[in-house]
Amino acid sequence: MRVKHKDSTSPDASALVELVAVAKTGDTLDGLLKRTELPAEVRAAAIRALSSEFNPKELRPGHEVVVRSDEQEGEPKELVLTIDAGVKILVTLDDIASIQRIEPDLIAQEHATTFELNSSLYASLKNADAPTRFATDLSLMLNPLVPFNRAFKGGEVFNILWHEYLLPDEREAKPPAIKYVRIQMPERVIELVRSSDSDNHARIYENGELVRTLVIPVEEGQISSAFGPREHPVFGNVRQHTGVDYAAQRGAPVSAVAAGEVIFMGRRKGYGRVIDIEYSAGVVGRYAHLEDFQPNLTTGSIVSTGEIIGSVGSTGTTTGPNLHYEILRNGRPMDPLFGSRTVLSSLTPPIGPEQSDLQGMRYTFSQTLMD
Repeated sequence: MRVKHKDSTSPDASALVELVAVAKTGDTLDGLLKRTELPAEVRAAAIRALSSEFNPKELRPGHEVVVRSDEQEGEPKELVLTIDAGVKILVTLDDIASIQRIEPDLIAQEHATTFELNSSLYASLKNADAPTRFATDLSLMLNPLVPFNRAFKGGEVFNILWHEYLLPDEREAKPPAIKYVRIQMPERVIELVRSSDSDNHARIYENGELVRTLVIPVEEGQISSAFGPREHPVFGNVRQHTGVDYAAQRGAPVSAVAAGEVIFMGRRKGYGRVIDIEYSAGVVGRYAHLEDFQPNLTTGSIVSTGEIIGSVGSTGTTTGPNLHYEILRNGRPMDPLFGSRTVLSSLTPPIGPEQSDLQGMRYTFSQTLMD
């Protein structure tokens, strides 16, 4: 698609011609740029520049590139690649290409719903105009405390509070995030609280008592794969998954879930870039598929709880950006999400007055539901 416009920054500026191309299934970044009529040497320079902010292998249908060229001279002046969550990467095509990453201003919206379970959770969420992905999210977060495949008989009442993040044109920028859930069951009440995106713990209560703390080492991360046997997303066979995967945007900060000493930094086969932190004697946390490491962090560094150690990437064997998090005890993988009896329970300090936090989220849910 060709569009003509005039640069408004200068009354004497010549008009720029825009060529727009949208990625389709099977496209490569070079192939996408070729559709904007860029010469091969310019495409190569643009890809080299873009690669510092974007992995060309992660080009997906819907990603869009705009090339602006001088109408009179026909020379390309700049290129804009729009990727996930409305993020734009601007490349200025001068003698030496320069690059700028432009993060959009997101609109955060808070939503609440309540419903009685009379069919599948997926169907009930859909009927309540809530994100249907929460059926999977809740199953992963609450298992085995609430085994979703057999826990519900019908009539359970769900209260859910969540945030949505939209671009200015109201398209979804990133997945919705659960903030509070209450499940009224015949003999017990289960509640889940995550008070803020920057809080790297979610707390689960049974009848008002804290019974489980979920570690969330990546801001706004969503659990995408739990510990245990699973069909490998790349190789297709059933293998033991030795940790928990958190889907998140590339570059999202990764923080240490407990204090400790960095005992390994580097690449390790399918893990890609990985950091191992020894929390206590024989207890190690492993953070894998990282895009990069935090500057000045080295083997032997002492990190504190919540300290940023790197960012989410897709290095190693992955299908896209995510954080793979493991806990090893004397070299043996353990489930990081298995309730308050996990090895982390004695290592993770409480964050804030938890009962006050629970009461606050109950109040926020009620107020949002009435709005």
